[in-house]
Amino acid sequence: MTSAREIAAFQRSVLGWYQIFKRDLPWTGDTDPYRILVSEVMLQQTQASRVIPKYHEFLARFPTLESLAAASTADVLRAWKGLGYNRRALNLKRAATAAREAHGGLPRTVHDLEMLPGVGKYTSRAVASFAFGVQVAVVDTNVRRVLSDFAGRRLAEKETWELAQQVLPKGRAAEWNQALMDYGALVRKAPRARAAVKQEPFATTNRFWRGRILDVLRTKDRLTLNKLLEGLPIANRDEQRVRGLVRALHEEGLVHYDAAPDRVQLPG
Repeated sequence: MTSAREIAAFQRSVLGWYQIFKRDLPWTGDTDPYRILVSEVMLQQTQASRVIPKYHEFLARFPTLESLAAASTADVLRAWKGLGYNRRALNLKRAATAAREAHGGLPRTVHDLEMLPGVGKYTSRAVASFAFGVQVAVVDTNVRRVLSDFAGRRLAEKETWELAQQVLPKGRAAEWNQALMDYGALVRKAPRARAAVKQEPFATTNRFWRGRILDVLRTKDRLTLNKLLEGLPIANRDEQRVRGLVRALHEEGLVHYDAAPDRVQLPG
């Protein structure tokens, strides 16, 4: 059990550090729910330094939830180029459309936010906390490291969320959640991966080829599979693999494939 005195000391330490060393990020302190949603989706599995320029570009192209909801999926995927994990762009577009149709904008409660396509436990709480001042904890990998350090042991997921809510300062959720994230990112950094673990070369992975397929389609309205193949890197190119990936991307909604003429394009 963690005592009230230990929690109070922990809060003072983290908040005191944050006042001096907090990161100057474009979305820090912003209370616009749409801009917060965009930043949180972009930051999933991507470093902040890479997100910042794409964040500005994306908002210049789609400045409001309504503009994103009204856009074609193809235009959203084109604007996402360079960030990777393209399913995030598709989920962001779907979330914007669902929010506009069901709520006339982004809803204010954790429950309603979590019901949007592609919005999970973390993102729903981040938007609710930062945009609407809802007093809920937010746990990402940075926060998990800080809380495990405070607890003195590696915490299970359920334990992490429970402790996160327990140490949340009353009425200061947005500031506290951002402070924990910054502290974890700058002080309690993740250990470096072991160099001895040999990984598969990225250029041979399905993720690499899925990305290249979308990159070619971003520049063309519609292509036959043969033309698509011509636009892909020659090294390790495999027609059967590409065809399988195109069908998988079609099932996920990231491309539209018409089997009869054997043509593929970004979805409308």
